[in-house]
Amino acid sequence: MKKNFVLSAIIMCCAISSCTHNVMRLKPVARETFWSQGKEITSATHNNITTQIAFDRYSDAEKRLYFDVEFTNNSPEPVTIDAGAFYYSAFGRVADSLSEKSKVLIIKAIDPEAELLAIDTKIRDQISLHEKVQVATAVIDIALILVDKRNQTDDERRAESEEKDQTRTNAQIEYEESLQKLYAHRDFWERYALRKTTLLPGKSVRGLIAAPAEERARSLQLYLPCGNSENVITFHQDVF
Repeated sequence: MKKNFVLSAIIMCCAISSCTHNVMRLKPVARETFWSQGKEITSATHNNITTQIAFDRYSDAEKRLYFDVEFTNNSPEPVTIDAGAFYYSAFGRVADSLSEKSKVLIIKAIDPEAELLAIDTKIRDQISLHEKVQVATAVIDIALILVDKRNQTDDERRAESEEKDQTRTNAQIEYEESLQKLYAHRDFWERYALRKTTLLPGKSVRGLIAAPAEERARSLQLYLPCGNSENVITFHQDVF
């Protein structure tokens, strides 16, 4: 018994130690850059569509990269900005193989509209489940009232009631915290993400774009298509 406990403890420690947390920084390779609020910004122009972009942050919890990007339409025609169409190529070192056939891996950006739909679906499901649990709990309470408890002492009945109240309180707190996290996540994508936008001539739009991180990559080439234009911007990636 003792040996099994020790073995389990060793396995758990190994599992914990294998969990790595990375810090990532991306730097534009362009020679001409400028800094603003701690962010190194680079730009590119194609067919009168100018893109200014900077690495914003890496979320280790989500394993996602975030970029702060601004588009300016200097063309005579409106163009559609759709983050769901953005992607990047991940390049590794010579010794790294990011795919079986090539040293390049194509990774699509997160579509804010799809992300919001997924969050709304989770919120709906959580609220629906919570309501069903409440109804089921009420039915169980009614059934328990009908149960003969004459053999219980007053202290036992009081303890049982307090335990039920505490269990319900904990469940309610957990439900509200989970729902609050979903609403906060939704608020981020609604307010700060670069949403799908028809950009009129002479206008600009700015927001965050996100993409799954590829930790093996040493450089990323971002492709930002919009209308008949596609700006391509390269970043060097360091993993600490």
